[in-house]
Amino acid sequence: MRFCLQLYFICWLFVSGTADAQPLRIAVASNFKAPLQQVVSEFEKIYQIKVSLSSASSGVLYQQISHGAPFDLFLSADEYRPNKLIEYGLAVAASKQVYAIGELAFYSPNQYTSLSQLNNDETLVLAIANGKHAPYGIATQAYLEKYFEALSVKTVTTNNIAQTFQVVHSGNAKAGFVALSHLLAHNIAISDYQILDTEESSIAQYAVVIAASRQQDKAQQFLSYLNSASVQQQLSRWGYH
Repeated sequence: MRFCLQLYFICWLFVSGTADAQPLRIAVASNFKAPLQQVVSEFEKIYQIKVSLSSASSGVLYQQISHGAPFDLFLSADEYRPNKLIEYGLAVAASKQVYAIGELAFYSPNQYTSLSQLNNDETLVLAIANGKHAPYGIATQAYLEKYFEALSVKTVTTNNIAQTFQVVHSGNAKAGFVALSHLLAHNIAISDYQILDTEESSIAQYAVVIAASRQQDKAQQFLSYLNSASVQQQLSRWGYH
């Protein structure tokens, strides 16, 4: 009997230790990955909680969560997908909150000084994120529809806004609509981009805790830290407000 109790205790310690070692799993929209990595580094030091990040477009992450991907927290680049997860009982309604407001920018390294030049170049390839998956792609479409009645240029569509930046930055496209955060993260010269500063280009990004998570307390703790005054001040340097 004593041996069985000892064996049970050892097994309990093993299971408990494994649970404690499980990192907080965060699914993050690609535009926010770089600043979040910095925030996570500081959070881990302060709270001694390990964090694991997975980054993709909000649409792709939403699909993964819908199919049971084991995330604890979802940092989307829109409100629509967190709302859908709540509607389907896959996210905690009370946890939904804005964690950042991003900005869309027009990026054209050493090419165009203004958006008005777009229709004057038949060789132009314009990079745009896919609106089916990327909220920044939806914002781009809304901006173009409102401010350009007809835009007759070739476009290349990327899976997410991070890829859009890479396509333009590598020279595979002369210009594109990207997240301001990527430009600031890579110290891009201000002469190479234009902040659009319109209602369409300002993007509210929402977070939500996943209902199936066994680490909801830690997820809420991270959200509180993310929305603290000191962290929000840091995010302003990445182009968020």
